[in-house]
Amino acid sequence: QNVKTIEDFCGSRNEWLEYVLFSNEVSSGEVVVSTVETIGRSCFDDNPALQYAMLPNTLISMGEDCFNDCPSLRAVSLPPADLKLSNCFNGCPSIYTIMVNAEEPYPFPDSSFVDVNRDACKLMVPAGSEELYRNAEGWKDFYKINGSESLGVSAAKDLVPHDGRAYNLDGTPKPDDEKGIAIQDGKVVIRK
Repeated sequence: QNVKTIEDFCGSRNEWLEYVLFSNEVSSGEVVVSTVETIGRSCFDDNPALQYAMLPNTLISMGEDCFNDCPSLRAVSLPPADLKLSNCFNGCPSIYTIMVNAEEPYPFPDSSFVDVNRDACKLMVPAGSEELYRNAEGWKDFYKINGSESLGVSAAKDLVPHDGRAYNLDGTPKPDDEKGIAIQDGKVVIRK
């Protein structure tokens, strides 16, 4: 449970991988404990089914080419530390929510998020930090910069109504027959 490093190429080229979630908040099913500090190069790349990458707050380094060529990836949560990453999240045109947990913007990741539509993508940052991101190199290219009191899985839980229905981590309703991670009545659940 105290995993600190995910080795190179881990999780790459999976046809079935839909979620990479580092959280202690999942109420049923498998949980990846959020102690990871380093993700090796090319991890979680070339995953056509991957929809969400909620990275742990403990993460400080990612190798090159992580999470590239994940055309279904919709939402990413980045940690509060000055994350060192380069050439990541490319070939991911479906990303429309990026949550950055850092109150002060760190340098925009080099050659990353190249295929993201920055006019349509929501950049969620800690409440009160919006103006800093609007003026920070790279981050200022996002048209929709919004503040939130909580980010990552916690933010997703706050975005959806408590109405008994299941929702995806980006806040969109989840079809009744769809399996995977969902938020329902303020809890993160895994539907099997």
